[in-house]
Amino acid sequence: MSNFIWCPRINLRYWKIGSGLTQIPLPVHTVLPCRRGLSTPAKGPLPTKHRRWPYYVVSVLTGVGIFVTYTSWNESTTRGILQQQTFTPFTIIAKEAVSPTSTIFTLRPTNAPWSVKSYEHLWRQGVWSIQVKQPQLQIARAYTPLPPQTTSTGSGEKSNGFRFLIRKEDRGEVSTYLHKLPFGSTIELRGPNHEFDVPQGVDELVFLAGGTGIAAALQVAHAVLSQGSDQTGGKAPRIHIFWANRRREDCIGGINSGHEQRDIGLTPQARSQTELAESHIGVQSRTTASKKNTIVRELEVLKLKYPEQITMNYFVDEEGTFITGDSIKQCISSSSMVAKDIVTSAATKDLSKRLVMLSGPEGFISSLAGPKDWAGGKQVQGRLGGILLGLNLQGWTVWKL
Repeated sequence: MSNFIWCPRINLRYWKIGSGLTQIPLPVHTVLPCRRGLSTPAKGPLPTKHRRWPYYVVSVLTGVGIFVTYTSWNESTTRGILQQQTFTPFTIIAKEAVSPTSTIFTLRPTNAPWSVKSYEHLWRQGVWSIQVKQPQLQIARAYTPLPPQTTSTGSGEKSNGFRFLIRKEDRGEVSTYLHKLPFGSTIELRGPNHEFDVPQGVDELVFLAGGTGIAAALQVAHAVLSQGSDQTGGKAPRIHIFWANRRREDCIGGINSGHEQRDIGLTPQARSQTELAESHIGVQSRTTASKKNTIVRELEVLKLKYPEQITMNYFVDEEGTFITGDSIKQCISSSSMVAKDIVTSAATKDLSKRLVMLSGPEGFISSLAGPKDWAGGKQVQGRLGGILLGLNLQGWTVWKL
């Protein structure tokens, strides 16, 4: 019986016949079958069919990697670049001074394309904010982004990135840090943080804004007006915005809606002076009409686009004009007077179709509607107080931002 045997030192195979060996030269790398136990495995290259499996594994892993990368990119495109748990770098592409103390910052993602469509659902929901990081102190503060700008003709919207109206506060660690940054600097953002969802079908809204709280008013106006009249039974929603500032330079060029509303909020002393000359508001309105700042211009464009739905009233501390109970009453149609407290656990789906909303410094909100409370480590609405409590609003829901 004959058997194959392998000679590992030379590239030859031998045929064992009886007691002798017959040399049979074969081509290099040729592998002949051998019987188990009678031959020694070759130390040369493995058969081709055994060498293919690593390529299969690499191909599969590469395909999985491409799929995961595409999925991540697609999600970042459709859901936005922001992350709620981690900070994302953004670059300052524009800084526009609104007043000596306030600036509009425009930010775009540093390492990804900008897409306003990624955030359309947020603009339609209501009020939301984004946290801005101060790296030296490792703290963050939430700021409310301005909605996309309506074009001057009112026919469309434009957006080059996130825009924030930020006032430089004397003791504000984050605001001071931001105002010192030059154009092109990188800052880190995290969010979005949902603060209030505008209920469907709102037919009347009174918004009391103090200072940079006007950003939240613009967000709410954008959300309510985007619903359209189909959500209110064919009735176009009406929005009344009261904007209070310490100085005229913060709302330069702002003019009250309608001649009959010129003196809204004037103190008795200021009102008596109108008999001798134009009221301070009237004079300021004429002299600053050609110098409207960006926020005032955006409010004017909204009034141009929705002339029958939006009214604006400006209040300036240094001019003696303040938001009073009488000025609010002029925008409240309810004549019934029944007190209504704010329920801390109220859900937006249970809110009425008439809203009074407030946004601004704590003192501003407290004087008008009472302070917010703390419960479970977070701020809640608290009970209604201040000027609004004296109005005894029936059928209206008050919400403090």
